Amino acid sequence: MLERIKSLHLQMADNGFATGIRSVRDWEDCIRYNLCFDNYKKLSDFQEHNESMCRHYNLGESEKTEPNLKKWATNISKVRVINDYDKFNNLFN
Repeated sequence: MLERIKSLHLQMADNGFATGIRSVRDWEDCIRYNLCFDNYKKLSDFQEHNESMCRHYNLGESEKTEPNLKKWATNISKVRVINDYDKFNNLFN
């Protein structure tokens, strides 16, 4: 089904399971809220404004929680990249 929808970009939660799930729920609420007030009649109307809705939400302009982009940028230094296969196996086996 997704193959038939053009210009659909999937963003996988990669900042921890619980935080990712919470962010997806908040994102769905944000979209639901915008759909109620903007009265989109077609999917193409929604697609046209989706980027600005996501930007608005991720910048934290809803004032509900700390902005996602700020949270993710702050945690960048905590990411550990392991390119060595043996090190990876030692840590996670």
